[in-house]
Amino acid sequence: IKLLKKANEIETTTIISKSPKNLQILDPSDYSAVDLELKDGFQDYNIGDEIKLIKIDNYIYLVN
Repeated sequence: IKLLKKANEIETTTIISKSPKNLQILDPSDYSAVDLELKDGFQDYNIGDEIKLIKIDNYIYLVN
């Protein structure tokens, strides 16, 4: 197993939009809007909530 990120590299961002199937967040590096598919475990988040993420090879992964 290869370590890709450490716990201290987890970033925080804000949810700016939510639909039944998608979340829109601000990319913490350049503040651009990013659309993400809403997966199980993230339905309870709402607009304005802060959420944790990691970026690996320009892909964003939400951390619950």
